Amino acid sequence: MTKLTDSKIKAAKPRDKKYRLADGGGLAIIVNPGGSKMWLGCFRLDKAAKEMTLGTYPATGLKDVRQRVVEQRGLLLADIDPQFAAMREEVKERSALSDTTFAGVARAWLDRERERWAEKTFARARHRIEKDAIPLLGSVQIANITAPDIKAVKGPVELLVAQNPNWGRWS
Repeated sequence: MTKLTDSKIKAAKPRDKKYRLADGGGLAIIVNPGGSKMWLGCFRLDKAAKEMTLGTYPATGLKDVRQRVVEQRGLLLADIDPQFAAMREEVKERSALSDTTFAGVARAWLDRERERWAEKTFARARHRIEKDAIPLLGSVQIANITAPDIKAVKGPVELLVAQNPNWGRWS
């Protein structure tokens, strides 16, 4: 298989149906019937074939998209889904939070919800988060929290609620 070149991509003309030109190493470009061209990264994760758009041509050049494919391979070697990593990075860029630990995110959420809640509801929620969750998860980065971490907080709270039924009511 020959590698794509800029002149080959420019020369690719639209057809009745979209078609793919492969560059190798999981990189291809899709030529659509309307003439637009889109980069596509193909990879396998957990025995499943996946595809990820990597930009449009000519906005994203051949050199740049090849570099992104190399980065994807590095993520795959670490058993990280490149699509998930891209979404996580996008969320991080959009987030205005400077403190991305559980404690920072929880307190920011409480501050945001405070205006919607009655003072008693806010005080109760803040107390429960500060008493039950932050001691266990406070310093953990939000992106690193797993289901077992949540269960570690949930278990003692459920036990307390079972022993004191009125503690579990929010109304």
